[in-house]
Amino acid sequence: MQSYYTLIALDLARERSQEADRRRLLAIDEWSSGADRSLRRTAAAAIAAVSRASGRIARRLDENAPILSH
Repeated sequence: MQSYYTLIALDLARERSQEADRRRLLAIDEWSSGADRSLRRTAAAAIAAVSRASGRIARRLDENAPILSH
């Protein structure tokens, strides 16, 4: 009889684990919906543009910088 209860407990634990996995996957799916994905892409594009612009400015400053010799 004890092993029967053990099997029931293991089955319940497995079902709870599967349900938790389903909820986790649904939460991930909702988080990465189209609107959020679009927002993240827009933010990534803006950050990339700022990075490229700062790189151009840094290169221009390096070209125009006086060379110091000791």
